[in-house]
Amino acid sequence: MVLDDFEITYTSVGKAMQVKKSIMGITDAVGKNLIGTAMGDDLAHCVYIAWRSHKNFFDEVNYYRFCTEEEASLGYPVTVEFYK
Repeated sequence: MVLDDFEITYTSVGKAMQVKKSIMGITDAVGKNLIGTAMGDDLAHCVYIAWRSHKNFFDEVNYYRFCTEEEASLGYPVTVEFYK
């Protein structure tokens, strides 16, 4: 399964400028450090939820992985793990 990169544009507080960053979609997280997991309607919603709950999310995140049906949380269409 090939995943698309997800591009984010955000304003960096420390740098006071707009920053563009891509998060790479992965299927195997071996060797990556988990930042957190978010459940939502789609990938963009999960990115928003992760950003709201993790202080330096945009500075740290480099990868995302869609969880399998067995790993996913019931009641949400998508569960995504984020890694640095």
